[in-house]
Amino acid sequence: MRVQKENIQNKVYSDRFDIQEVSNLSLFLFTHQYVLMGRDRNDKISAIHQVGFPETGSLKDAIKSDFLFKMDVPTQVYVHNDSFSLVPGVLYDPSLDSAYLLFSGEAQENQQTFHSSFESSKLQLVGSLNQELFDLISENKHKISFHHGACSFLSFSLKGKTDYIDQEILVVIYDGFCYLSAFTNQELTLFNRFEVDNKEILLDYISGVAHQLSFNARHYRVSIFGETQDFGISSSWGEQYFWNFKLPTPSLNQSYHEGTLLFKESMLFESLYEFK
Repeated sequence: MRVQKENIQNKVYSDRFDIQEVSNLSLFLFTHQYVLMGRDRNDKISAIHQVGFPETGSLKDAIKSDFLFKMDVPTQVYVHNDSFSLVPGVLYDPSLDSAYLLFSGEAQENQQTFHSSFESSKLQLVGSLNQELFDLISENKHKISFHHGACSFLSFSLKGKTDYIDQEILVVIYDGFCYLSAFTNQELTLFNRFEVDNKEILLDYISGVAHQLSFNARHYRVSIFGETQDFGISSSWGEQYFWNFKLPTPSLNQSYHEGTLLFKESMLFESLYEFK
């Protein structure tokens, strides 16, 4: 059994930057940590704050005291939680965001909704965040946008679909959960989030999805990204269960200054690829 990392050591990656040169920020919000990236005018990452918090209440204190986040520059916020829904563009009405989220679970009070578009608005990913936290993060920010945390992996999955075989499953692992996308004949047929704390549970989800979609066990391909080492996932492990298994490195769309380059070794998916 794998133990989730709830006590995360705070880390700072910096290129001895001049704070006045930071032109935009990206905030990735997880259950027990946030990762804040600061970029210069050339969109190269010059500073990263990785901050752990054991309880939601302490997140508010951490955000309020983070000198990098206090900067009033364009900011993108990515919320990793289980409150999201993927809606076909032809059915989408922004006034119904709260109703779409009912597909992901029971209605929650005092939530602020937001959405992100994919494939020329053919798909809309709807998410939400507690209103109090939404207001706190938005405070003193004149240009800020919110997205569900699944956006980066969904964007990456859709971008590469022309290279997929006719039965394809992609998974990205984080601390305690994963996102899974499945494609049939290069078209997205399933996208979901699953709570996962060990590789045996992950195996059950992948096998269940393959069975649900009537994939051929000797044919479909599985690719896993993210914090695979923490889960003990290796090529030899995957090849025990799947005929076609890969641990690829995602195509890079992040650019780093030398002082922050070490963060790429964290295995966090967004250290390599971010929805933009």
